[in-house]
Parts: sequence; C-alpha cells; structure tokens
Amino acid sequence: MAVAVPHPTLGQLLVLAAVAHPGAGVDEGDVQAFLRGRIASYKVPRRVLFFDDDELTLTGSAKVRPDEVRALVEKRLAQEDAPAASADQAS
Repeated sequence: MAVAVPHPTLGQLLVLAAVAHPGAGVDEGDVQAFLRGRIASYKVPRRVLFFDDDELTLTGSAKVRPDEVRALVEKRLAQEDAPAASADQAS
C-alpha cells in the first residue's frame, strides 16, 4: 500500500509499505527499479519499507487499514532518522 507522509522539505513523501514473501530476497532498490519501467516517474515511491504480516491490522473485510499503515511508516522513518540525529549531536 502506498501512503503519503509529511516531509519537512518536500511537503509529502510517497512511501510504499510492502510485505515480501519469505525468502523473496527483494529490497528497496529492486522494487523502485521494477516500478520505474512501468509507471510515471513521479509515481515511483521515494521509499519502500517492508513489514511483517503481523505488523499490519486488517479490517473485518480483510483490507489493510491505511491510517495504521501511515502510522507504522512514520514510526519506522522516525526510527531511521533518530540515529543520524543523535550522531550529529554527539559531534
């Protein structure tokens, strides 16, 4: 599922939240390269984050909840930025 999350300089950042099959061996660059040849460049997500099935909550009709996916994405991005911010403060 693709979601837009707030970004300080871009306004919004398009992020694809995906669940890879076990042993698929796919990464962020693979997904972006696959999409570049098939959709308009502005639609290719800037980030691709992978989640486990158990991290995603489904509705009663077995659909993924977009608001919860957006919250998971924002949390993961914040965790990725946290080590960089603390390293900057240490120097």
